[in-house]
Parts: sequence; C-alpha cells; structure tokens
Amino acid sequence: MDHHDKRVRARRSIAHTAHVATGVSQPIACRVIDVSELGARLVVGDPQTMPQQFLIVLGPKLSRWCDVMWRSETEVGVKFTPPPRTVKVKKAKSVLPPGLAEPQAAKTTG
Repeated sequence: MDHHDKRVRARRSIAHTAHVATGVSQPIACRVIDVSELGARLVVGDPQTMPQQFLIVLGPKLSRWCDVMWRSETEVGVKFTPPPRTVKVKKAKSVLPPGLAEPQAAKTTG
C-alpha cells in the first residue's frame, strides 16, 4: 500500500529530530521526514510499540497532538488532532442517609 496516495495536502520534506511524549515513560526520539498542515511521517525505532495517540514535541514552544493513521516497519504516519478535552469532575455527593456522618480515620495513641 502506498501511504502517499491518500494525502489531502502536499507534504514538505524535512529532516527534523523530535520527541514523542506519552506521559507514562521517557520521551521517545523520532525523526520527522515530511510534514503538512494536517500530519507528518515519522521514522521511529519500533512503530508497533508507538501509542495510538501522543504529543509530538517539535521544539521548545511547538508541539502537536497526533493520531497514528498507519504503521510500516520503520515509520508511522500521523494526523494532527486537536488537544484532548479536559473533563471537569464535580465533587460527588454523599450517598449516606441523612444523619449518618462520614467515616473518620481511627485515632491512634502512642
């Protein structure tokens, strides 16, 4: 399969070292070999171990969220995506019947 056939925007060839930030391990070094407004092609050590979604850090003030669209033996093709939405969690209401206090930590003497 030729991954280039599905491109919507023209890509520009570059050779730029970047890092994949997963949030659960050390950043993974990669090489950006072409890029467009919508995505990029990255050379990575093991494409099969790359997460499906990640943040690519291209420089000190430039990063983009990515979804993996395809994988080969040495490369991944990514689509740039909007940042994940943050969800506000409201404090849960007590489910105890009225009049019952919240359990308190046991006091120790010593």
